[in-house]
Amino acid sequence: FPSHDTSSGLMSSVFILEAQDRKCGSEMLLDGSEPLISIGLDSTGHWWAVTSPFSKRYAMTIDGKKGMDVDSIKAPVFSPDGQDFAYPVQKNGIWSIITKDSIISLGAGIPVYIGFSRYGILAYTVLDGQSEMLYICREEGVFSQLIINRIGDIALSFDGSQWAYRSRRAGGIALFVNDEEMGRFDECAIAGFMVDNAFVYADKQGDLWRVNKNDEEMLSAQYLKCLQVNQSGNSFARAYGNGTRSTVFCIVTGK
Repeated sequence: FPSHDTSSGLMSSVFILEAQDRKCGSEMLLDGSEPLISIGLDSTGHWWAVTSPFSKRYAMTIDGKKGMDVDSIKAPVFSPDGQDFAYPVQKNGIWSIITKDSIISLGAGIPVYIGFSRYGILAYTVLDGQSEMLYICREEGVFSQLIINRIGDIALSFDGSQWAYRSRRAGGIALFVNDEEMGRFDECAIAGFMVDNAFVYADKQGDLWRVNKNDEEMLSAQYLKCLQVNQSGNSFARAYGNGTRSTVFCIVTGK
């Protein structure tokens, strides 16, 4: 998580500007009564701010609703649909994750990663000693799994039933999907899951990249610039080439 400088805070009022029918207006969000540490506006339209109500104490305000005072706090992560959020806090030496409706205590663990699936399923990892555990908050209960030497983010399927990550291992980079090692490669890139749970990724061995959908190889190329599943999960785009030219090619697999 990005850290925020809490060494000094500014006493300032915060306004949001709105433009509607070519008329501009403003609304006060914070009145400046507490030092402002950091502030942000999410792509889903939610705003947040960290203030310091007391010396070395911090509080999160999201859309005007202020949370509890804590010893340490990090920036929030919002679900893609904007219906939920999660952010880590530390109070009295214990880390927790605050969501819209709950407080998840991590005990002796330290939060490392927080993310949401496209359908708003929360996933997070906790470092306890040298071990990193993955937790996925599914409707039927919380799923947990030990993950090893993770590189980068964790990919979640839309419904949170599938997950994948890259791991630095002897002999290269290993790709794990649902705790099954798919192979070890010189390089590996994850595009993500499609709405039907098909998994799209690319691997490189030697001089060639291969783009795969599950076990099906879709193409091979000398270089790969981009590989991404769209927000709806019904198509993915890839930018690749076999020389100095690059081509963008999109496959649509359903509505």
